[in-house]
Amino acid sequence: LLKNILAITFTNKATLEMKERILELLKKIALDAFSDKNEEKEILNLLGVDKKLAQKKAQAIIDELIRHYNFFQIQTIDSFINGLLLGCALNIDRSASFKIKRDYQEHLSYCLDVVIEQAKDNPQDFEFFQEFLEHYLFVENRSGWFPREDILLLMQSLFRLSNKYGKSIKAGQGKSSEVIKKKKYIYNQIKEMSRQFPENLNGAAKKHIFSFIERNDPIFDISSLPAALKKPDPAMNKRATPPVSFEKIWKKVHSDLKELIELDAAITYNPYAKFFQRLLISLQEVSKKEDLLFLEELNRKARLLFGQEGITVAEVYYRLATRFYHYLIDEFQDTSVLQWRNLEIMVEEAL
Repeated sequence: LLKNILAITFTNKATLEMKERILELLKKIALDAFSDKNEEKEILNLLGVDKKLAQKKAQAIIDELIRHYNFFQIQTIDSFINGLLLGCALNIDRSASFKIKRDYQEHLSYCLDVVIEQAKDNPQDFEFFQEFLEHYLFVENRSGWFPREDILLLMQSLFRLSNKYGKSIKAGQGKSSEVIKKKKYIYNQIKEMSRQFPENLNGAAKKHIFSFIERNDPIFDISSLPAALKKPDPAMNKRATPPVSFEKIWKKVHSDLKELIELDAAITYNPYAKFFQRLLISLQEVSKKEDLLFLEELNRKARLLFGQEGITVAEVYYRLATRFYHYLIDEFQDTSVLQWRNLEIMVEEAL
């Protein structure tokens, strides 16, 4: 039956084009209006029926479409997921008439200000902001005291990522204070090593290390490290061998730098991940109050329905007041992993 077929595409324009093509083809068959006899022959061969039966069936389908146009289910994937969420609105703390909003940046910006404002009365949040500024200034080595714009841009990026993959943003292991402590220790190591440079150490390497010590303080920017220190062995002149004691110091510096870089990579986004978790709570409160969802988060909300809420396919069909046996997905290569996961359990049930 017509109501048991769902065709999905990705843009409203493509949806209209698909409907027009289907209706145009049905009219050509029903009214014998083919301008190209080769096209008529090809279509009839594909259908595997004679011309009269094809006309009769095409006319019956057109009559069905006229009587029940709402069963002509060609939709964008966002429209379909929106319909699914409307049917399960209570499960996502929304009314059955919730709104869909495309622009989430304005709300994120507002919630960012709310979180910052609340920090002055909340000791835990205030402590977090102190930790954040320490990270911003001494781990990321940012200049300036107004990080709001940087925070907002990253919050927008994390919002897109969390909705694209349907995953939570979590902080890694380690603390900013550990990075700062390790930087100070390594800076002093490099400084001490520079006092023991052998005569046959490569001149350029020697110059760059001295320059690094002179231009940086103990809480240095990792990107300013001399290239020579990336290598595990001392940068010596050709056919020169470093003293054993110096080689040991160099290898230790190199090993500690490797640990520092790995730790820095692991915790670089920690304050932002924690910030995002706080921001998300505020965003959910505001969007619930305004009874809206953002277009960006539709697929993630649908995935939560099947996951945390434990909605079954049978219940989805009940909420949609229909059941699909056939799924036609246009431009399948454009389907994201999360979009496919929302469709997969229904496609699997149909199979």
